[in-house]
Order: sequence, then structure tokens, then C-alpha cells
Amino acid sequence: MESEVRVRTFSEVFAGQKVEFYILCMKRSFLLWAGVDGSFSTLSVAMNTRFESDPVSTNLLGDSINAASSSLSKRLAKRTGCQCFVSLNIKDPTLCKLAEEHIIRLYERDPHLFFIP
Repeated sequence: MESEVRVRTFSEVFAGQKVEFYILCMKRSFLLWAGVDGSFSTLSVAMNTRFESDPVSTNLLGDSINAASSSLSKRLAKRTGCQCFVSLNIKDPTLCKLAEEHIIRLYERDPHLFFIP
């Protein structure tokens, strides 16, 4: 019997800075954490609804001014059809953008890296 929860961890270097990634894969849902220092200062969730064409999202933790987690959770919810929890803990905007692009490329290459169908 396959486990209902899988954990994926990996790291990448962008512009000389190491970014850690952690994906907690669940059935039709996942939590994605990315950061450089181990902090957990933001958390957003997004999901599709039958009432809106775009996913709805909300910030569960952190400053709502930093929209990176919310934006990425909406993009991933739209692509995956899953409930997506995202915590991006990268202060440098350029580094954050590079990490986001990497996450989208990973999803396009292997969707099941993120969730259990």
C-alpha cells in the first residue's frame, strides 16, 4: 500500500545562493516550502472553486504585502487542480523569481512530484 503522504526535499543554487525546497505531497494537495534560512514566515493557500474561473487564495501566515506565496499558490492551483499551500521565504526579489520559475519548470516536467493523484 502506498503511503498517503510523501516528502520531497532538494536544493538548487541560483545566482550563487542556495535555495532549499521541501514538498509535502498529499492526495490532491501539497505544501511547498522554499527558503534560504529555514524560516517559515509566510503561508498561503489556494484552491479552485466552481464559482470562480481563477483559484481563490488567502494568506494564512505572514505579511499580506508580500504576495509571492499567494501568487505562486494560485498559479499552482490553476495548473494542478489541487489545494496548494505555499511558503516562499526568500527576501531577495530576483532570487524569489528564479525559485518560482524553477518550481513551475519542475511541475511541467513531473507533475506527480507535487501531489498524489
